[in-house]
Amino acid sequence: MIGLTLFVGVVIANYGENKGTALLTVDQRRWCDLKKRLKIAQPLHLPPRPDHHRARAIIYDITQHIIFKRTIAILVLINSALLSVSWDINMEHTKPLANVSSALTCVFVFEVCLLFSSIFFLSHN
Repeated sequence: MIGLTLFVGVVIANYGENKGTALLTVDQRRWCDLKKRLKIAQPLHLPPRPDHHRARAIIYDITQHIIFKRTIAILVLINSALLSVSWDINMEHTKPLANVSSALTCVFVFEVCLLFSSIFFLSHN
């Protein structure tokens, strides 16, 4: 009985010292460590809104708006769906799909230009 009490006491003491990680496997400990690191991770720093330049402030407001971000996400999903369709030169749906894909590429290039101008140029002026 004394040996069993000592064993249980040591297990409980180790469990309390390691905050519940004493009985975990190596992979489970790694997962717990990763969760702790993710909790303390800081979000990216956004530059402040440029109030002294009207055009730049408008670009900043557009690129930081939730509707802009969601619209781009939906367009990315549509573009991904286009990639899952078979593209054959002999099929009649290939040309419209290519046109939509080209239009989406132009939208993405425009988005990159907006984001680049709102973050890079705004933070340096």
